[in-house]
Amino acid sequence: MAASPAWVAGADGCRGGWVIVLRQRATGELRVRTAARFADVLAMPERPRVIAVDMPLALPRVAVRGGRDAERAARALLGRRGCTVFSSPTVGALAAFRAGGDHRAVSAANRRSAVGAPGLTLQTYNLLRKIDEVAQALTHVADRVVIEAHPELAFLAANGGAPIVAPKHTPPGRRARTRLLARLGYLPATPRLAGAAVDDVLDACIVCWTAERRAAGRALVVPARAPVDARGISTGIWR
Repeated sequence: MAASPAWVAGADGCRGGWVIVLRQRATGELRVRTAARFADVLAMPERPRVIAVDMPLALPRVAVRGGRDAERAARALLGRRGCTVFSSPTVGALAAFRAGGDHRAVSAANRRSAVGAPGLTLQTYNLLRKIDEVAQALTHVADRVVIEAHPELAFLAANGGAPIVAPKHTPPGRRARTRLLARLGYLPATPRLAGAAVDDVLDACIVCWTAERRAAGRALVVPARAPVDARGISTGIWR
């Protein structure tokens, strides 16, 4: 079945797998659900034409301190909130994870990519299962656009270029993000979902907003004019 240009979607990892927010572009209808695997996101009956996901898509072959160009540029834009942008693992680190490597082994694989290359934080290691899910699912995407997004970068763009300084897990941070999403028309009637924290749902909402901007040709990429990799996937982060 072909992709539908009527729908766009945003996806964010959660404890139950993935939380997905879909938006019908003509009517503004929002649908929120969870999926166990990223492959299930691609199999949704709405067949969204553009899917924005809060997960790195174009992994580097060589690790450098500070991460990819896109991650360094995103941190510069976010200022104090730049701490929310982690450095992606290398292709070699992902291969080591697939081979059953623990944190130490995978971190060593990251360091082997170049002289002086950094290892992996435990936070990044714990995301590798989801990074791997996305990487494997992307090999089956033919008729849709899947883009990398970052919630804090998207909130920055939606908030007129000003970052929301309060962290999302605090009451002030949650209120600020909820108010902004309501103003944009991207807040579900009930932003609570079994298997996902409220923060996960709000993040999926704002990257869905990025997906709509990408579908309409209004989204910006960080860094500007980011190249694509060998698979045709942008190496940048969209907002």
